[in-house]
Amino acid sequence: MNAYLSLLVRRPEFRRLWGAELVSLVGDWFSIVAVSVLSLGAPGGGVMALATSLAAHLLPQSLASPLGGFVADRFDKRLVLMLGSGIEAILTLGMVGAAASSNVVLLQVLLALRSIASAAREPASAAALPRLVEKHELADANALSAFTWSVAFAVGMSLGGLATAFGPEFALFIDGLTFVTAVLILRGIASLPPSARLSNRQNGLAESIDIALGAVRGPMRRSVFGLTPIALASGAAWLYLNLAGHAFPLVAGAATTVGLLQAIRGAGTALGPLVARKLDQAQARGDLGLLAAATVLVGTLALAWSPSLAVATVGATMWGAGGGALWVIVTTEIQTQADDGSRGRLIALSGLGFTMTMSAGALLTAAASAAGIGDLTAALPIVVLSGVGFVFVRRRREPVAMAAPEPALER
Repeated sequence: MNAYLSLLVRRPEFRRLWGAELVSLVGDWFSIVAVSVLSLGAPGGGVMALATSLAAHLLPQSLASPLGGFVADRFDKRLVLMLGSGIEAILTLGMVGAAASSNVVLLQVLLALRSIASAAREPASAAALPRLVEKHELADANALSAFTWSVAFAVGMSLGGLATAFGPEFALFIDGLTFVTAVLILRGIASLPPSARLSNRQNGLAESIDIALGAVRGPMRRSVFGLTPIALASGAAWLYLNLAGHAFPLVAGAATTVGLLQAIRGAGTALGPLVARKLDQAQARGDLGLLAAATVLVGTLALAWSPSLAVATVGATMWGAGGGALWVIVTTEIQTQADDGSRGRLIALSGLGFTMTMSAGALLTAAASAAGIGDLTAALPIVVLSGVGFVFVRRRREPVAMAAPEPALER
């Protein structure tokens, strides 16, 4: 951990970006528990409403992500992050009113709008990272970001479950305030305009299409779409985790169990990247991507089986560990291989593939459950398809040229 703490001390601009993400992420998980519990338990809710809530959280963002990636590449990344967080704050506070009236439809509409508003957040944040740290620090910075996401996830889900037990409106209100706090932190970062050496480059629709086609056809395909096949199993895992939370309610009810299982998943997401980073540094990695993907698939099957809370706990841990490690692997590859003029759009394209496929996995799993198909029976073909797809996408072809590094900001 000393290397990660040292990075935060040495790179104050990165520290501010990290702090803003930490605050907003904790709030995000408050609202996810609230929306999940309301979707499953409110009048008119149910398993399909639960899957729809995930789709409302993921699909609009993924569909808008090409535009978000373009915005991240074309405009000042600091300004993009600040405006996005401000809009998300307003929409989240609107969700408080929808939750107070138990209006699941309005809640999901506002969640979908918030998802669109967040489309540029991850591309802008990830694309800014190579401007805030040196190239040799990227792997550590991504591992720290994944670890932070995991800690925020674990804390946010645990506290979110407790907050939702007092009322979904309370959890959503806290989430809205975290976006406001993130804006205040981001104000301390220096301007991050497009790179000067790319200022004369055409950054329009035609180039965006060329970048997307190049990613599909070229050697960067294995990085940009490395998460996509596994997302199908992750969508199923998300649904099974929520169902396990309701099948094994703790003292304070299902919301507490869902929050606990999501927190355990978050702990796994923190552990996975750190283990992968250690293996990488020890040159004992083999194919870490394949190991990470296999861990996700086994965790999904454990969650689908879940004869007890203990088994669900193991499944949640494995799902988180594998997913977190795989995210660090493919994100670092994109950041080191892409230049500043295309990095945001490639990261957005990666997110598009992931979120679309994860939503499809959740909806397919919900449809199977509604049709009376057993959880493990439904999960097996999804897991097999995810594994085969991952091996196909990650197969190696020609090598990829590395982008020229840019100096990190010092302040």
